[in-house]
Amino acid sequence: MPVNTQKKNLVFNLVIVAAMIMTFSLPLFAGNEWVTDKQMNFKIKVPENYQRSRLVEGTDVVHAFLSPDQNVAVRIRSIPVNGVLSVDSLMQIFEQNIIKGAQRLLVDNYTLNSIPGKIGGYKWLYNNIPVGLAIFYTVQNNIAYVIWVIVPENLYKQRVAEGDAITNTFTLLSKQSQKISDVGAGAMAKKNKKVEKNKDKSPAHEAKPSKPAKSAISSNFFDLVSDDAKISHKVPNGFKLAEKEDGQSIWKNDAGIKMVIQTIFKKDSFENFVDSTVADIKNNGATVLNNMYTIENGLKVANYSYKYGNTYFAYGATAGTGVNYLVGFVGKMDQKDLIDSYSEEANLSLKAVE
Repeated sequence: MPVNTQKKNLVFNLVIVAAMIMTFSLPLFAGNEWVTDKQMNFKIKVPENYQRSRLVEGTDVVHAFLSPDQNVAVRIRSIPVNGVLSVDSLMQIFEQNIIKGAQRLLVDNYTLNSIPGKIGGYKWLYNNIPVGLAIFYTVQNNIAYVIWVIVPENLYKQRVAEGDAITNTFTLLSKQSQKISDVGAGAMAKKNKKVEKNKDKSPAHEAKPSKPAKSAISSNFFDLVSDDAKISHKVPNGFKLAEKEDGQSIWKNDAGIKMVIQTIFKKDSFENFVDSTVADIKNNGATVLNNMYTIENGLKVANYSYKYGNTYFAYGATAGTGVNYLVGFVGKMDQKDLIDSYSEEANLSLKAVE
């Protein structure tokens, strides 16, 4: 029996290494959408039917994508680097803190989508399930990235290509590329593994612009403060108040894009409110394109977008004081990229105020 077990382990080791090398550069299949994180300076294409989440762990940002049957997971951990951090140090810290106990099967220099780094293959026990891991490590523009695929051991050969096709689209937003440093351990050396779980009408509302803050994202934005919800966020310059009624205000800019702000009385948990809102959107015939939770400035934020005919909607929602607060941008489908950029800046800047 020991001989058979050793043969089985050897076969799996060979399979995971061979599959990882052969499939990490496969093209992505059709029916996917870009997920962009401007804060962490990257984008990646993900199947429309994958679950998506964005978590914040200290200074790290973790994106997680999960297949409908939950057998293929792709994760991206982005770590701001203060000083210098080598790829070897990044790999060592990740192995010791995040995938502690994993058996390394392979490590080699690798270039992913023109990004230099290292690739590693592992066996690991995740949630008491034997899995195979394919992991790409790189440090670019003062950010360390760990991009990895998790697939159950018994499905690895059949399903790893699905995850690797997603990682192959990982693209840096900045065109400038810095050489990977070979010295130092960076600020991540003492990081411990943490696990965060996120699943993640009203009184008269009057949102008013405040004086631009010194810490504004850029001169192209101003601060908007809701006295009712005790929430503030950034808004692109050029938006002017066009309509106002109880619980809602509508702003417009010269490009024809509308910004809709709503405050809605809390009747249930924030998560149930969001689930109900998204369900209503679907029931009314719209196509939901994105639905995920993030943590921004200590607030849980629901990020969702959808299209109805040729109209595109991108929303952010969070729980304010006594009300749920929503800020959305609406325009034509050919304005999607601009609308997404507006919505992302607003959502990232959502915060509670006194």
